Amino acid sequence: MFMGILNPRFLTTRNLVNVLRQSSINGIVTVGVCWMMISGSFDLSVGALVSLISVTMVSMLEGGSNIATTCLVGLMIGLMAGIFNGLLVGRLKSNPMLTTLGTMTIFQGIALLTAGGYYYRIPRESPFLLIADGFMGPFAVPSVIFLVLALIMHLILSETTVGASVYAIGGNEEAAKLAGVRVSFYRILMYIATGVTSAIAAMVVSARAGSGHYFVGLHYEFHAITAAVMGGNYIFGGKGSVARGVWGAILVALLNNSLTLLGFEPETQLIAQGIITAGLVAIQTLGRERRVSTDPTLV
Repeated sequence: MFMGILNPRFLTTRNLVNVLRQSSINGIVTVGVCWMMISGSFDLSVGALVSLISVTMVSMLEGGSNIATTCLVGLMIGLMAGIFNGLLVGRLKSNPMLTTLGTMTIFQGIALLTAGGYYYRIPRESPFLLIADGFMGPFAVPSVIFLVLALIMHLILSETTVGASVYAIGGNEEAAKLAGVRVSFYRILMYIATGVTSAIAAMVVSARAGSGHYFVGLHYEFHAITAAVMGGNYIFGGKGSVARGVWGAILVALLNNSLTLLGFEPETQLIAQGIITAGLVAIQTLGRERRVSTDPTLV
């Protein structure tokens, strides 16, 4: 309502549909990050993985590869990257933040090496561009992909034993082990989820940009974590949902859209997101410390 008063264009149907479209790429990444966060872990490599997959797919399209093969290769890269991260964290018990910080650098370096500092262009006549430019009724294809993927991931998380295991691991990993949950297996599965969602996001962002470059996924790991936290997901694991992540992604898009309509530059939008994320993390941390101080068994 406040933005509607400051700028009448904010509450128009066209602008709100555009906001949903703008939230789609970040939302797709956020869906995977929500699973990761609920399990009590993190994946900082998703943005670099988006860049790597984007460069690979667009270079294939520029070279004449068909769309099916290109998309399959993109998904396979996401799958293999997820398995790689999952083995390091799930099997070797490596610190998830430091490990994925390392693999983020690896993926970004491979993307830079592949691109060589140049842009790859998708041929203008390629149907691949319909991923970004097509519509299904009043909604853009990226919005439909985002919402359908979110629904599937939400149902798996809320209605299956996979989801129950994810919540159990995030709530208390040791208790989950004693209950017979295969923690290492589900850790690997979580990283596969972020790898695959990163691949899908790479398809959409590549089609939207019409090109592939080594920095196309820059900051997506930050945007996804911001969306997950803004939506109400708990950074320490065991609580949250994909639905909250969807809402968070839309909130981030609304924030950026509002600042754009008010004339603020993209740099200001990043600062605003950073302040909000840091504040919400601080609030959750203080709340957890207070609960631990009253009940030491929560440590």
